Amino acid sequence: MKHLAWTVALVLLTRGVARPAESLQGKPADPAGNVKVEESRLAPTGQLYDSEKKRDPFLNPLLFKKPASNDAEEQRGRPPLGIAGMLISQVAFLGTSLRQGTSTAVFRGNDKRFYFLHENDRFFDGFLKKIQGDSAVMVREKRLRSGKVETEEITRRLRTP
Repeated sequence: MKHLAWTVALVLLTRGVARPAESLQGKPADPAGNVKVEESRLAPTGQLYDSEKKRDPFLNPLLFKKPASNDAEEQRGRPPLGIAGMLISQVAFLGTSLRQGTSTAVFRGNDKRFYFLHENDRFFDGFLKKIQGDSAVMVREKRLRSGKVETEEITRRLRTP
């Protein structure tokens, strides 16, 4: 039975009834009998991960870090001498005094000198906003390259409540 099937197939091939190169590829064979095969570019068929609003365990989270903001703090230039050239973080609040209705705050700078400031006196990165009985409120100004000015209030107290 096997021999009969092989014999029939051989007869059909020699007579040209079935052309396997043409039927399988859909392309005619060249005169030498070689089949021209075209490479097809297939899209990758992979599985998509449905996170259901959870972190994908197969992705590196460090690759998704947000880049640093381009709106960084602007350089302030060369600071002047005295308290006007010191940052708020560089001065120490020592006390307050009240004389004839005028409040004065005492600060020690990083140059070991003492400075007596009134409200609205300037530091290099801000100013003294308000002097209260045992505290001083300062405003730190952060100038950004975009022209915006961000402010932050800093309160220094003599003793903790």
